[in-house]
Amino acid sequence: MEEKKLFRHIKSLSHLAPRIFGTPQEADAASYISSQMKKWCDQVYIEPFPVENRLFSHTSFSYGKETIPSLPFVFSESTKKEKESFPFLYLENLSAEAMNKKEIEGKAVLLYEGLGNDYRRYRAFLAKKPGALILCHNALPVPWPISLGMPYCWKPFPIPAVSIPYFEAEKLALQQPKKVKITVQGETIQGNSQNVIGIIKGKTKECILLSAHYDSVQVGEGSEDNASGVACILEAARILSQGKKPEKTILFLAFGAEEVLSWGSFRFVASHPDIISQTRAVVNLDSVGSPFGKHIVLVTGSPSLKKYAASHTTRFPAYFEVISNVSPISDHYPFNVMGIPSLWFHRIDSGNNRSKYHCYHDTLHRVSIPIIRESGSCATKIVQELSYSHTLPFSRKIPPDLYKKILRVHTTFCRDALFHPSTVIKEKKYIHK
Repeated sequence: MEEKKLFRHIKSLSHLAPRIFGTPQEADAASYISSQMKKWCDQVYIEPFPVENRLFSHTSFSYGKETIPSLPFVFSESTKKEKESFPFLYLENLSAEAMNKKEIEGKAVLLYEGLGNDYRRYRAFLAKKPGALILCHNALPVPWPISLGMPYCWKPFPIPAVSIPYFEAEKLALQQPKKVKITVQGETIQGNSQNVIGIIKGKTKECILLSAHYDSVQVGEGSEDNASGVACILEAARILSQGKKPEKTILFLAFGAEEVLSWGSFRFVASHPDIISQTRAVVNLDSVGSPFGKHIVLVTGSPSLKKYAASHTTRFPAYFEVISNVSPISDHYPFNVMGIPSLWFHRIDSGNNRSKYHCYHDTLHRVSIPIIRESGSCATKIVQELSYSHTLPFSRKIPPDLYKKILRVHTTFCRDALFHPSTVIKEKKYIHK
């Protein structure tokens, strides 16, 4: 991969930030990606899908004489007036035991464990009629607020909600003020997000997928999360278009609306049963640019797939830690639900997290192009090898125990089965570019 070309792609996308799903900036980013793919792919499509979102103009949080930096929660309702006052309550989690010990109605609830992944607990919390919600990212003890979200299918979120820094949340829990004041002002928009699909046709209909999302949160430039991954798939398209015709078809997928739990990826999976039936593996790149940290390849698939990934990554100068697990927090996951194995390339630089996650510090000057090149080159080589192989060098089947774990994780997200790919409304509204 050429570092100058990677940098140019990341710079172009960073300058379009924030690429919030359903906004003109996200659509402009999709157009840029499409224009680049057209140089190298046999076919390029933009596939729009309808979304509803909240755009915010003003947020504040204070108590006593303290004014705390804050960000609005993704689908937060607006406060009825400037600096609406709420009684304060601290709550550890959304278990029935924890909630039954507190009087929640009308209060601004500081929630240590966040909304979690269980839709039923989330609905039980809202049934208690809280007045507002205060969140922080309890795994990132940093002095700035983190932009937090929830699955798209859980909306609407009917109360005001803000995210504050970890140490401010700790201070708040310690001081236990009687009242807090919250301002959230915003409006609901109806629009489209879109997925961009580039295709290099192979000799067969079997597919190998290389994916990344291009939307970002409301703060920062989204340079690491995830212009870095998009730059890699664009460079991969350029490189893989120069060889002979592959055995398997290669799809380059740039997903919109990932920041609300991979809604764009779920929409793609639900709308393309023909492609899903032919997909043999997914290689996903999400947040691969942190200069300080380590490469992770998360394998969701068979032991032979992990062995293949481990043996492949050792061919590169960079060190890649290859682990097996299930993760619902990026675009490979909807494919896992459909039984398709995946490799997820990402980097961590703070425990098991990323210090620049969803904050003002995710900017162009804080990513490493040589580091991005390492993940991109390794992922591209894997896609190239798999697309030219007549047979896969690993078992495609996800082991039963692992697939049961995928479904256990997945059922906690479900809202009356809406979030399952097979039940998402299939809309054949494609724009062929």
